[in-house]
Amino acid sequence: AVVFAMALLPLPGNAIPSFSGDLILVVYLMEMPAFCLVLAGYASRSLYGQVSASREAVLLLGYNLPFLAAVVALAVQAGSFNLADIAAAPWTPVHLLAAIAFLIAVPARMRSNPFSIPNAEQEIVAGATIEFNGLPLALFELAHGLELVGLVGLFAVLFFPAILSGGLGLVWYVLISLALVVLVTVLAVSTARLRLNQAFRFYWLWGALTAVAAFAAALIW
Repeated sequence: AVVFAMALLPLPGNAIPSFSGDLILVVYLMEMPAFCLVLAGYASRSLYGQVSASREAVLLLGYNLPFLAAVVALAVQAGSFNLADIAAAPWTPVHLLAAIAFLIAVPARMRSNPFSIPNAEQEIVAGATIEFNGLPLALFELAHGLELVGLVGLFAVLFFPAILSGGLGLVWYVLISLALVVLVTVLAVSTARLRLNQAFRFYWLWGALTAVAAFAAALIW
């Protein structure tokens, strides 16, 4: 699902044309790894797996508020859910607010500190994938890694389309990717894990405020 979503992004060298509503399909496909992880945890007979799945399900309701708000605000501002139309829209304050909302959601989507609650090794061992091994476990790990690549690609397409369309588009994409990875890594090593209620409160307070601000800006501009 993540590979298919990445194939739809209008990145340098991608020959697949954009079509109406492709942003909705990309967002839907990028939600699949989290949903599959929740189902895998609940299907497990291990208590650790079920606890991890319940944590992921609750956290998913939290971080998707700013993430989806960022995407929809840009679509409202551009008047289209077509990725090419959104990329062609001029930069406005909506992009800044949406970028903040998007970045707020990234650490939780990657399950890194301070939002590494569903995979807290000291508490629930291997989490939702505790009873998986071999190829199934490898596919879960691969999907998790590809999810970061997909998030970086979506972030670059939504917020830096102008520099991606130039001759150094691939170079800029790599630099944006490194910057986002460094940001997530620095945050992970410099913070401690939050409790589930703290993380949920954070997203439904600051995430909600950012979402409202992005929507208000989209309606104005």
